[in-house]
Parts: sequence; C-alpha cells; structure tokens
Amino acid sequence: MIAIVVMCGMDALIPHPDTDKLNIPDVTNGLMNTNPDKRGWLIQPLDLPLAWIYAAVIPAFLLYILIFLEASIAG
Repeated sequence: MIAIVVMCGMDALIPHPDTDKLNIPDVTNGLMNTNPDKRGWLIQPLDLPLAWIYAAVIPAFLLYILIFLEASIAG
C-alpha cells in the first residue's frame, strides 16, 4: 500500500512522466463494451474452432477429478 501511494505521488509530482494512463470513457451514455463494432457482450462458444472445443475436454476432466477428490477427502 505504501509503495502504491508513493509511486502515485511521484507520478503526480513529476512534470512530464512518461506513464500510460487508463482512459475511462464517460458513463453518461450508459454501460457499453470497449468496441461494439467488433464484438458484443457475449461470446458464442459454438463459433470457436472444433479442435478448441475438443481440447477443452482434457482440462475440464482434470478439474472434475480434482474437485471430486477434494470433496471425497474433505467430506
């Protein structure tokens, strides 16, 4: 916490620091995503390549085993 406060203070006191700032859009227009022309709010999972969908089975199965064993050991 101290480091964040000190670094923000130094950034504010140095005349022309070369640090990137986060540009936050005006919220008077309502909540919207970053680039509505390129993407919407939801990602359609069926638009992914078929190989990615099949490849997701491996980590999902490993996660299933992990949760099953954790529930069996703890319960």
